[in-house]
Parts: sequence; structure tokens; C-alpha cells
Amino acid sequence: MHELPSPQIHRFVFKHALVYLKYAWTSKQLLGAVTYFDEDNNLLQRLVYPADDFAGIWLEYIPPLGKTVSSMVVEVRDWSFFDNFTMRYYG
Repeated sequence: MHELPSPQIHRFVFKHALVYLKYAWTSKQLLGAVTYFDEDNNLLQRLVYPADDFAGIWLEYIPPLGKTVSSMVVEVRDWSFFDNFTMRYYG
């Protein structure tokens, strides 16, 4: 959509601390990024994805050994979709 604030920031907070995360990012036409955080909101990793993934991409993230993912922040500059999440955690 035209004239949306850029970048848009979306924070996903997970109910459980994850040891594995996989999801689809579709219709992403412009530069975007995903940043993963642990349970103390410490940065785990920030990954930048170039433009032109209109058809979609699968993203997987496995945190470093002994760490878990509790949230992620997505920065987008256009409309796109996140779905088909697969998550693993130890309870």
C-alpha cells in the first residue's frame, strides 16, 4: 500500500522460549529485516533480507546453543505476509 510509514515495525512475542522457528515471508518486495531476542531481551541476531522476494521465502532460525528465542522484531517497507509458523520449545 502506498504512503505507509516506513519502516513498519512489528514485534512478535512468543508464549514459550523457542529453540527452533520456521515461517514463510511472502510478497516482500523491498528491503526488510528480522531481529531475534532472548528471554532477557538481549540481541541474538539481526538478519537483513534484500528486495525482490515477491514469491516468498522460508526463514528458519535456530538460536545459539544454550539460548532461546522469546521475541522477534520485523522491519518492513511494504506490505507482506508472515504465516505457516513452526515452533519448537522444551517445556
